[in-house]
Amino acid sequence: MPYEKAILAALKKFADGVTAKMTTLTAGEPEDQLRGPFDAFMQEVGQALAQKVVCTGETKLAGRLGKPDFAVHSNDLLVGYVELKTPGVGANPNRFTGHNAQQWKRFKAIPNLIYCDGNEWALYRSGKREWRLVRLSGDVASDGRKAVEEEDARRLLALLTDFLSWSPIIPTDRKGKLDLKGFAGMLAPLCRMLRDDVADALKDPQSPLVELAKDWRQLLFPDANDGQFADAYAQTVSFALLLARSEGAEPLTLAEAEKALAAKHSLLARALQVLTDAHAQAEISASLRLLIRVIAEVAPGGMEKAYQRRFWLFTGPKEAWLYFYEDFLAAYDPKLRKDAGAYYTPVEVVRAQVRLIDDLLTNRLGMALGFADPGVVTLDPAAGTGTYLLAVIEHALGKVAAQQGKGAVPGKATDLARNIYGFEIMVGPFAVTELRVSRALRDRGATLPADGTHVYLTDTLESPHAAPPQVPMFLQPIAEQQGKALKVKATVPVIVCLGNPPYDRHEAADQANKARTGGWVRYGDENDPSPAILEDFRRPAAKPLRDIPANCPVPPIVRYGYRSFDRQYVIADPRLIDRWGPPLWSSDGETQVYLATLLSQPLSTGPATTVSAAIPDRDFFRGSYGARLMPLYRDGEGKEANILPGLLDGQLFQRPVVSSLGRGCASGAGVCVAGVHVADHRRPVAQLYRSRTTPRPRRGRHRPDGRA
Repeated sequence: MPYEKAILAALKKFADGVTAKMTTLTAGEPEDQLRGPFDAFMQEVGQALAQKVVCTGETKLAGRLGKPDFAVHSNDLLVGYVELKTPGVGANPNRFTGHNAQQWKRFKAIPNLIYCDGNEWALYRSGKREWRLVRLSGDVASDGRKAVEEEDARRLLALLTDFLSWSPIIPTDRKGKLDLKGFAGMLAPLCRMLRDDVADALKDPQSPLVELAKDWRQLLFPDANDGQFADAYAQTVSFALLLARSEGAEPLTLAEAEKALAAKHSLLARALQVLTDAHAQAEISASLRLLIRVIAEVAPGGMEKAYQRRFWLFTGPKEAWLYFYEDFLAAYDPKLRKDAGAYYTPVEVVRAQVRLIDDLLTNRLGMALGFADPGVVTLDPAAGTGTYLLAVIEHALGKVAAQQGKGAVPGKATDLARNIYGFEIMVGPFAVTELRVSRALRDRGATLPADGTHVYLTDTLESPHAAPPQVPMFLQPIAEQQGKALKVKATVPVIVCLGNPPYDRHEAADQANKARTGGWVRYGDENDPSPAILEDFRRPAAKPLRDIPANCPVPPIVRYGYRSFDRQYVIADPRLIDRWGPPLWSSDGETQVYLATLLSQPLSTGPATTVSAAIPDRDFFRGSYGARLMPLYRDGEGKEANILPGLLDGQLFQRPVVSSLGRGCASGAGVCVAGVHVADHRRPVAQLYRSRTTPRPRRGRHRPDGRA
């Protein structure tokens, strides 16, 4: 074919050019001698294939892992990157050592990458090699055009054709629709590469990102180290681009992204502008271009449509983001996900909590419309991706529609928009929450407050009395949001504080870690003499024993089953009992009998169950963990047997079943439990109860006739 001859001629010219440079005393690294010949070679390849191929050289960053040598565009679209190595180093990363090996750990996230040392060429996609490694017949460092044979050009043509035809392959499901979990996994390594580029740049005191990090810390997170800033940087840019695409940015460029975000997501718009200014781009160009290229492959609105199919929640049509961040973080950095507690509460649990709080507001506090009442201000102090706030919106406005009609919803939605607040410290979830809350309210006809939704990127534990930071003018829009969050903490009369803050097991609290173990919420503020707000919650919950008057009624002292053959006495006060079990205590009565047994593992020798007429301790059966307590009756009066539904019809055992009111049973051929007699019983006793069944006994534990 004509273009095969053109590629062969171009490859020979490339080899001649490398030989000429390598045999002449020139300044620079040996691999630099490949740059000019390689650039010229790729242009000729593009001409042969009727493509406009442009290789953009990346800036060399001394002392760092750096970026690939070339970004390659075909017909104005980024298709991949090329990393050049000194002839003789090879193109097989498995043989790399030192700097080259460390660099490969960074570069293997790139979805389309060529390694080339002039003699060897290899194509890698997300760390996996495509095609066989192409090795020229000779050495370009010394042999010139004699290093190239026709077969070399033919094999290299196939590799380059594949490289230049690349475009991001967005994961899809069996119906060809966007697979969002797969897309989260695709995006995560690119965001991680951006994070690593930023962390690498921060090691250089001359990097413009060092000053940017200083301003960012001063404004939002004073205690953030370089790693945390790099992570916040990468997630902010990634999710700003995602939301811009979701808001219709087309084509997806930084300028179009900022424009698409400006109206509804001003903080993210300004953050994206600041974090990706011209000076910063010089440090992160490779990873940033890849992010833009990949995200641009998702059609505007594609994520929302995908999640409508996967999770139809909160009755709203635009729930693309509910689980996306959790999927993303699991692939991006599992340790960060664990440390941040980014495990989101099941929607069913959230809805139940919202219903219970609404019932309290309505029936105990006299707020007829619950969350939708004008006097109810709601705050989620750890908003995550906004699930609790969305549940409040759904429940409150659903109640309005049911009681006052659909025509009343837009007005109440506008009121609700003024009365719900959310705080979030992680940029990714903050971006998601702001999007979801604003859409949910607008979809129900709300007019949002002039300053937008009351969702703020802030540290909930930071004191509201902290001095506002002094920042450059271009950061003022971000500083204003921080100021608004501080004002909410100081002046807004919050009635409902709900949510599921991340669980963080930490060392004992001391003076040094106050900020991380409760901050002003737990310890108060040294500039404010009033008690910590946690005390407002704790005081109504339980009055300290030291404050109880001497003449107050004495709590009941009752007998309880400490161990199977050991009865003790306890003060029946929840403040003195570890793991007080209200359902167990409510079922106690004169006729009650408790069975204790082990259900977590097969029983060995000894009794299968022990019995107590007094409320038993959790460790009653064996003196340690694992026991299951089974009341014979579900109520304290002994009127409702604690048995499986359908037991009395006899179908479960295929034997006659006789019900009686007494505890006793006069039969030697069966078992009587809680007034139920099963003739010729052949099943473990625990299967009679509305609880987990016991593991099947080991062979040989029953008598030959099957009786226990």
